[in-house]
Amino acid sequence: EVDQGGKEFWVAGVDAQFKLSDRVEIGATAVTDRNPTDRNQLLGVNASVKLSEKTVLTGELARSDQDSIGAGDAARVELKHDGAKLKASIYAGTTDEAFDNPGAWLSQGRTEAGFKAAYEIDQKTRLLAEGMHTEDRTIDGERDGLLLALERALNDHLRVEVGVRHARETLSGTQGNAQQTSFSASNEVDSLRLKVTVKPPTLPKATVFGEVEQDIRDGDKRILAVGAEYQIADRAKAYARHEFMS
Repeated sequence: EVDQGGKEFWVAGVDAQFKLSDRVEIGATAVTDRNPTDRNQLLGVNASVKLSEKTVLTGELARSDQDSIGAGDAARVELKHDGAKLKASIYAGTTDEAFDNPGAWLSQGRTEAGFKAAYEIDQKTRLLAEGMHTEDRTIDGERDGLLLALERALNDHLRVEVGVRHARETLSGTQGNAQQTSFSASNEVDSLRLKVTVKPPTLPKATVFGEVEQDIRDGDKRILAVGAEYQIADRAKAYARHEFMS
């Protein structure tokens, strides 16, 4: 793949998926990197089960084994529902500090869990909810967040979203080389949020939005944001966003 100098070596892999039935699919992955300076091997299995016409459960297990850092495991599970009224997903994943896969959605020593849901109250009103927990064991840091919002379409071209958000994060560890010093930090935010989205009548594939978020306990904490999206094709869009953040 890349000429790094030294001896040549092989990199090889295989990926297979098998559909057991209309509702169940299983798969496996194996990769071997024979670099003589740091050999690496990755093995993984996955499964997907269609619980109903609108609900799918997916799971995955993986294990990496690298000469320089040893062996580590990872796991992921996700439940998705795409109904007419309710669209929701719930996920969780974790990796050991020795698990090393640059292509994974989780880096080493992390735990992630969360959910995202949108419920259509009527044709013009949606209830939105989002929550997450993330943990980095390499720096002993955690973050939790929860967002609740109500979105209302005032007409075919204008939508307004009003919501509240709570976020909390902690961090601790050591820094310095010759002389190690311990540190810890924490931050907590409770804020009100307003978002206005406009779909220009002359550009049906484009949307423009503005957001403002204000902490309810600290008047100096706020975010102002503007942005736009353009639907290039059914599965592709271009977007831009700029934030003014205190």
